Amino acid sequence: MTSHISKMISTLLVCALMFSTCLKENFSDCPENIRVYFNFDSSSDEDQSKNIDRMNLYVFSNNGLFLYEYRDDSVNFSSDYYIDCSDLYPGKFRFIAWAGKDEKNYTTHPETFVRNKTTFQEVFLKLNQTNDYVTEVIPPLFYSALPATVTKSKEQYFEMSLELMTNRINIHTIGLPSDNYEYLFEIDDNVYSYLFDGSTGSSEIKDFNTGEIRYVSLCNKDEMNQINSTINILRLSMKRYPPQMQIYNKTTGRSLYPNNGQTNSLVDLIRKANPNVDFENTYTYDIVLYFGENPDEEPVIIINGWEVREQEDNLVN
Repeated sequence: MTSHISKMISTLLVCALMFSTCLKENFSDCPENIRVYFNFDSSSDEDQSKNIDRMNLYVFSNNGLFLYEYRDDSVNFSSDYYIDCSDLYPGKFRFIAWAGKDEKNYTTHPETFVRNKTTFQEVFLKLNQTNDYVTEVIPPLFYSALPATVTKSKEQYFEMSLELMTNRINIHTIGLPSDNYEYLFEIDDNVYSYLFDGSTGSSEIKDFNTGEIRYVSLCNKDEMNQINSTINILRLSMKRYPPQMQIYNKTTGRSLYPNNGQTNSLVDLIRKANPNVDFENTYTYDIVLYFGENPDEEPVIIINGWEVREQEDNLVN
């Protein structure tokens, strides 16, 4: 298939200068067809691969030096999709793939990688943000890492398994009294970057997850005057700081949720709804808030069909 790949112009020249095995007149010791394929295998029913519209494949040396970036900005993802890396020379590499990384919402640090100088340990991917605010729904982001050994074989195929690195958080109210107010859905988080090993853990790198950000989305109203909204965030996990959610009445300046000391930790709410939740393979969280006659009272919250409460069997039929 055809893949629109933009590539560093100097790649072939550098390879020729550095590796004499590919300087023989007949090129008999050089690989000719190196392909990297991608797959997305999910245990859920959600088809996430349709969201993959671009691919960035980074190649690092075995000792962690950046070598190449292969980029495709018009991906038509399928099981047949691949990136052609036929100009790679024999050796051991580390492949890092980020799928869905558009420049409007994501960037790398540093922005420009320098061949044979930028190291794997110093780079990370982060959200583009304005004054610590994210005001648009960020596109889904996918990641994969693969240690790869390129030999002198003419044909070599590699396969990388992508994992989704974002979650979709949907909110919807039922029973909220009709009003003319504007509401904001907000999520506060202090994780807005990924290292190139896919982690959000502690790092000594400057500016890596060193502050807080706020996702903000203006709520819509349906025909029943109930509010709904969506925010995509970097993936939830028990191993990282739990994001805090809020539904804010922009008109009155009051919080609709939480209210009266209610918890607003997304992770706590999800685990109280379903203690056995699989954060690794759950991509979308549908949060429904049921309000009674008094909107100041704590709403009943249902997350993916499970009620938030301190009981073992929380499934709502």
